Amino acid sequence: MNARVELQPEAYGVFRLAGMELALPLATMRELMPLAPLTPLPCATPGVLGGLNVRGVLVPVLDLRGVLAWPPEGQPAAVVILAHQGRLLGLLAEGGTGVFAPSAEAMVWMKQAQGTGMLMRGAFPRPDQQGMVSLLDPEALMNLPGVPVALEREGGLGVGAEIQAALGMGAPEDEPLVLVLAGGIPFAISSAAVHTTLLKPDVRESALTGGYCLGVLIHDGLRIPAVDLLALCGLGQLPRGVPQQAFLLRYAQGLVAFVVTEIVDVARADQSRVVPLPERAFRVPGLLLGALPAAACLTQVRASATGAFAHFLLVAAEALLNHTDLIGMAGINMPAEVGHGDAHQQGQRRDEAYAEHCQVLVYSVGYEVVTPVEQIIEILPWRPDEAVRGHGGQVVGVVVSRGRAVTLYSLQALLGLAETPPSDSASVLVLAHGETHVGYVVPALVSIDDAPRPRAGRVRRGDSLASHLGACSPVLVGERLLGVLDLQALTLDLLGAAVAPQPALPLNTPQPQQGHPVGRMPA
Repeated sequence: MNARVELQPEAYGVFRLAGMELALPLATMRELMPLAPLTPLPCATPGVLGGLNVRGVLVPVLDLRGVLAWPPEGQPAAVVILAHQGRLLGLLAEGGTGVFAPSAEAMVWMKQAQGTGMLMRGAFPRPDQQGMVSLLDPEALMNLPGVPVALEREGGLGVGAEIQAALGMGAPEDEPLVLVLAGGIPFAISSAAVHTTLLKPDVRESALTGGYCLGVLIHDGLRIPAVDLLALCGLGQLPRGVPQQAFLLRYAQGLVAFVVTEIVDVARADQSRVVPLPERAFRVPGLLLGALPAAACLTQVRASATGAFAHFLLVAAEALLNHTDLIGMAGINMPAEVGHGDAHQQGQRRDEAYAEHCQVLVYSVGYEVVTPVEQIIEILPWRPDEAVRGHGGQVVGVVVSRGRAVTLYSLQALLGLAETPPSDSASVLVLAHGETHVGYVVPALVSIDDAPRPRAGRVRRGDSLASHLGACSPVLVGERLLGVLDLQALTLDLLGAAVAPQPALPLNTPQPQQGHPVGRMPA
């Protein structure tokens, strides 16, 4: 988000206030700053809230809702610093929306009679068809009666990385993010950068242990350096002796694991609402892009993660991938050799304990069922408008995720169950069989819980797909006895793969962790 962007001649920065999309010429926008306590000003003009200290310059802040008698809607959390002809004025905003360069044909210019005090120069449609944007007139704003302005010092900042990052220039506005919790601090990082997540990493001390490096963990037959994300960002250390999870980033040289307390969720978010943070506020600068309001996350996590945290600190994935020390660590991935003696016995005991329990995804097919999390390589939010429509019935359509085509099936239709309306947490559970990827649309996710590892059932050749519902014995999840659905066995049957006489999936054998299974789902 903080990469340099070549601006088009007529680029406009867009921000939100009172349900309206407002724009200013980008060349006049100095910064988008978080709303901080304001200094009272001796001014009785409606809408003038006070002054904001911007690096030693007291800039008056104007609430357009008061000037134009708009209803006090929204929750302003930012200030747009407008610079025009050597003068500075702050405009209250809920957050940045983006940067757009509409074509001349799309722009609608407006003319006003002299002395009318009209603040609007024109309007243009958003390129993403998300409504119209009203273009404000900087000169008219600076000449509002009774509104004080500050004089700009020489050597102004111009359009810098701060406003680019705050407005989301060059970045998708709803990029999927992995939400994590590290020692009580919520973080978010682009899911495009995350190679995989591990729900039960086995972190071991090694010669690398020290500072923010916790040691190594074993994944896919490799010893991978494990880094304490909290310590790396200079925000403390993860508490010892508590369960941990991890996400992995892939470098050209190898993998690095970032250990956290919990993988909370994977969700899309409107990154245009990121509030920039001053680098001096952190001991390790450059690793955090800003604070993402929890309300910017889309509906699938509002009932869970967003209820617990006001903001997520947005980690700069690019900064992690270009971090010299981390690149060095990635280059020392080593094959994991099988130990012997006490270490081997400890490993056996860990494997036996893991085989007895596992994490299961609880979801609805009209009633609640569970599937071991390790079977699912990815969970996608269900958005029918993003799928290439199928022929109806069991086949819902096709969606492209991470460069692969996923055939979508209605799980309820496959199992002969009545279709129920999708909820806010309706999702697609993605499984893989070789190079083929299958997605099962489910109307609601419930939670992820620990449960006794289900024992594989048997489905006879020629039985209907619905027979998979009763093939496995139910498991006790908390105080509920829930049915088990072996989605890998269902996938084999669905694709017409030969089902061996033995159970199609040995559920009592640990499977590799992969994809982005979430650590907690909304109720």
